[in-house]
Amino acid sequence: MAKLLEQNVPKNNGGCMRRKSPTTWIDMTDLSIWRGHFTGIQRVVYSLAVRFSENSSVSYFMYDQKHQKFYGFDFDNFRTMVESQAHLEADVSASSRAKLIAQELIRRLPSHVRSRITPEVRNRLRGSYLRARAVYVKSRQLIASGRMPPRNEVIFNTEDTVLILGNSWERPKIIDSLWQAKIKSNFKLFQLVYDLIPIYQPQAFNLELFERYCKHIFEVASISDGLMAISESSKRDMQRLCDELHIKNPPIHVIRLGDDIPSTVHVERPVAVRANDRYVLCVGTIEARKNHSLLYYVWKEAHRQGLEMPKLIIVGRVGWYTGDVVHFIQLDPAVRDNIHILENINDRQLAWLYQNCLFTVYPSYYEGWGLPIAESLAFGKLCIASNTSSMPEIAGDLIEYFSPYDSSECLKQVVSFLNSDRLLKKEKEIARSYNPTSWDDTYKQMKKIIG
Repeated sequence: MAKLLEQNVPKNNGGCMRRKSPTTWIDMTDLSIWRGHFTGIQRVVYSLAVRFSENSSVSYFMYDQKHQKFYGFDFDNFRTMVESQAHLEADVSASSRAKLIAQELIRRLPSHVRSRITPEVRNRLRGSYLRARAVYVKSRQLIASGRMPPRNEVIFNTEDTVLILGNSWERPKIIDSLWQAKIKSNFKLFQLVYDLIPIYQPQAFNLELFERYCKHIFEVASISDGLMAISESSKRDMQRLCDELHIKNPPIHVIRLGDDIPSTVHVERPVAVRANDRYVLCVGTIEARKNHSLLYYVWKEAHRQGLEMPKLIIVGRVGWYTGDVVHFIQLDPAVRDNIHILENINDRQLAWLYQNCLFTVYPSYYEGWGLPIAESLAFGKLCIASNTSSMPEIAGDLIEYFSPYDSSECLKQVVSFLNSDRLLKKEKEIARSYNPTSWDDTYKQMKKIIG
């Protein structure tokens, strides 16, 4: 159990946690079950949890859906392990690069010298890499074991505040459990609303999610004391749903998410990218709504017209309903050498990709916010983005737009910024006018709302 939770917290004989003073509780269930690098929602939850930990007296919990109970979560220990993992990943990446560099040096040696490199030397190189990899795997196992829920059940008190920051719609029973707990003690409940895309853009998801998400959002609106939307667009959608369902609209506040990416000082070039590559960057999970198929058609059409295009680097894990576009990208001779998909990119590598790209492109046809757009601008890079939903809110005229349904319009925008003078002018405008939002700023907005 976290030291933060153990201080001045007497326990009853039933193993439940009881407190004498009001407590702010933050849900960490998303992070307790997540595997891999933090992306999207996980980045939001972790970034805000860190700020709350550093600036407020808070406690953390996770939800056990099987037993429908809430348990304390040791965030201090979890954060230590996450930071340790980051250091270990840096070591592993260094070992991997050392192996590749050594292989490249051997390849460049004169043939009569290269022929004298013994298998023992090659095996030593391979062994160094495998040992570093073993340390990395062991660290991931330790992190996984550290995410096991403590046995002490959390009981929310009347003057407590409960904050749900993650994707609670993935845990259908949590809202009912919160409601049952709220009946007993009437604590304050605030929830972060990312978007209502499964409801108003159902074609991007399966029918089961549409039904589950409708039920979830209805319950969220019904039991929350306040909601925080990540954009005016999401707020409008939430208000629209409440009106359509004839339910009371809870207070909805709009907060702006942070732009900053951790660990940007020590950046790291991904081994799959060459230092002199000219590329356009697209960041985001590869799923139907993100509209990567449009970019495939843009680069395909450019090839048909004989246009010289930079590489397109897509950073994101492969999600649902994208098998066709991934298949086309990887096998189409016209684009397969010019479009690259990179998965499992860490923050240092992502920072390097932002810093060294020509500009970024974001073709999603509907967003709750569009964090990669804001991140791009925070790095001083132009983003060419879709002109729908929340995306024009991020930076107004600093962004160039296209219809997410018009590949020719997108191609025209991309080609126009291959002109270095026009791109440089835009970058100067961004540097002069764009004010990044830190996660500290986001924390302060949220803290003011929940009190």
